[in-house]
Amino acid sequence: MANRSLFQSIRGALLPPTTATNAAAAPAYALGPQAALAQLAATGCLTNTYYASAETQLDRVLELAAGLEADLVILDLNMPGLGGAGTLPLLRALRPALPVLLATGRLDDATVSALRKDGKALGIFKPFSMAELDLKFKVLETLRHAGAAGH
Repeated sequence: MANRSLFQSIRGALLPPTTATNAAAAPAYALGPQAALAQLAATGCLTNTYYASAETQLDRVLELAAGLEADLVILDLNMPGLGGAGTLPLLRALRPALPVLLATGRLDDATVSALRKDGKALGIFKPFSMAELDLKFKVLETLRHAGAAGH
């Protein structure tokens, strides 16, 4: 048998108070930009439903990313909606020197040309191994340091 007054007395003692409400009007914790982007990475969705379109979420992702320092961004070239090739110029407007890895199953001539012109972005073919990903990360890190030294 549980004692309601006992649980009420320790209700806020073990956890910090909630700062927001969720879609069902229940107490919840507000996510900061880093946690919201982590939620997107884990679930593929920033909203309280999994039916949000990529276009709807892109503006929110760019807004969240604008307030954070990132080491690199991995974009899927063939994302629904704008896609990686369309998102790259938006990222460049926010962070001109940010290393970007475009993941794809195929690279067309326009994308190859854009990657060459960009200078801070690389492509990687899916599926890729962790060893391939690690190699691309090292190349992007070298590009990032070369850019920082040149400015």
